[in-house]
Amino acid sequence: MLESAKGESEDYSRSVDDTVNNTDSQPLEIKDKMNYFRVIEDFKDDINNIEIPQFFIQSEPSLFVEDQFTELTKESLADGFSLKDKDTAIDFETLDYNLVKVDIERSGESVPKYSKLSRADENYFKNYFSKLSSEDKVDKSKEIVYNQVKKMDSVDDRELRDYVDRIVENMTSDEIDNLEKNIYSYADKIKKKINGLLEEYLEQKFNQLIEQGDILCKPNYKLKEYISPLKSISTLPKSLYEEEGDMNNFEHRVINEIISLDNIKWWHRNIDRKGFKINGFINHYPDFIVMTNSGKLILMETKGDHLENAESKQKVRLGRTWQYQSGNQYRYYMVFESKNLNIEGAYQFDKFMEIIKSI
Repeated sequence: MLESAKGESEDYSRSVDDTVNNTDSQPLEIKDKMNYFRVIEDFKDDINNIEIPQFFIQSEPSLFVEDQFTELTKESLADGFSLKDKDTAIDFETLDYNLVKVDIERSGESVPKYSKLSRADENYFKNYFSKLSSEDKVDKSKEIVYNQVKKMDSVDDRELRDYVDRIVENMTSDEIDNLEKNIYSYADKIKKKINGLLEEYLEQKFNQLIEQGDILCKPNYKLKEYISPLKSISTLPKSLYEEEGDMNNFEHRVINEIISLDNIKWWHRNIDRKGFKINGFINHYPDFIVMTNSGKLILMETKGDHLENAESKQKVRLGRTWQYQSGNQYRYYMVFESKNLNIEGAYQFDKFMEIIKSI
């Protein structure tokens, strides 16, 4: 029941993403209800002439690819990833014991809803395992864990099953007992471990190919003539479009200070999963795109101090690599309210304002 619900939820999410990312494919009745905001007339030449660089990877010669470079995807970086030589060390002491079930509501925005398993659901699993032999319990546990983590496109299916087997076989008897009681919490922990190993591999492969010259930045992305954010604001001047996507308090504060500078020509609230992305070992959609009067294009990610984490550091590393590969016309910055990451490209708000006013 849970596996079926989880699969339906994932399929639904992919369908929503595909639809949101392609406004041309929207049904007419939906398109009629969407708000479209066109680029400001004074900036039309900019969007017609600017092609923001994105990463391309060396590919095999083809009749269809003249320069032997194709747009980089995470899947192309994942080639060669293997779980055979990866460690199985996982800290199961810190588990999320809140088992959940998924329900796609039929009303409103039809967003998948998650709720804690009921006592009856928990008792069902306990009773089910109590009727199995010790060997069958282990085998069934492996199977359930595998079914929870198997939908990973970049991981070989056989290797994934073997990796799950190795993890379970290396467990102590106490851990096995706990696994049976908290099977989905353990599965979630294992999935996060595999994702972490994959992300580490992707970044290492990306950096290696950059050094070898097999990945480079080429002008590619053109800003659209109109945008259709779900929520919008029109109160801030110098916006690239008639209205821009909504933002949180810190984002509003940052962009409000930026547009007060004399050297800023326009700004744009980049829309997550619909706008420009830095396509590296992760897909990073910076919060803002800013153009200065001197012709410098700035990508900017804003972060509240509480959002300082491993993902933030990944974004900074990718963003700065993008800047160096793109050329002197481009900049990337991550802006924190007061946090100092001590990483190149990440700045406290006050320090960032000193930098941008001179670009």
